[in-house]
Amino acid sequence: MEASLKHLIDNFSGTPLEASRARREILDLLKQDRQKFSHSVVQLLKSSSDSGGYQYLCRFMVDQGLLYNLLCDPSSFTLDESVAIGHALQKMDSQADVKLARLLVGDGADTGLDACGEERILEICTAVSSGTRLLPILVQLLKSPNRRVRSKAALLVGRMTGSARPIETVLGEPDPRVC
Repeated sequence: MEASLKHLIDNFSGTPLEASRARREILDLLKQDRQKFSHSVVQLLKSSSDSGGYQYLCRFMVDQGLLYNLLCDPSSFTLDESVAIGHALQKMDSQADVKLARLLVGDGADTGLDACGEERILEICTAVSSGTRLLPILVQLLKSPNRRVRSKAALLVGRMTGSARPIETVLGEPDPRVC
């Protein structure tokens, strides 16, 4: 599957008809075996450049709800590889950092991420985000059940704002690492 996917990605920037055919075939490969497809994508994203096919594959994986979770998995990508892909995503979608950070807050329910995945998301967001637009999410994370996430969120809020005012609400926090 990896060879087929690589061929499609390498030849993606041909004519519009070829690109359309490649998109269909990529979707067919995903439908055949989602797990094998994800593994193949991981290998390609580690070795690919900033080609049109690479960009399409990143967008496709985001649209399928697969890429952000792979970035959080240390068995898929090293932190440096995840950050590099995060930068590529940020170039394609200026809200990629916010979308990634939203995985941490979900809809109020369990996010399904383990503590390592939550911390990794914060590391990636810290590296790729260039503004304060993550502040609303970080403030929510100050109440996370994971004390390492709370600690990292408090540190990031302080760095982004240059002020202690946004984190004054957590001064009564019993975890000394947060206060």
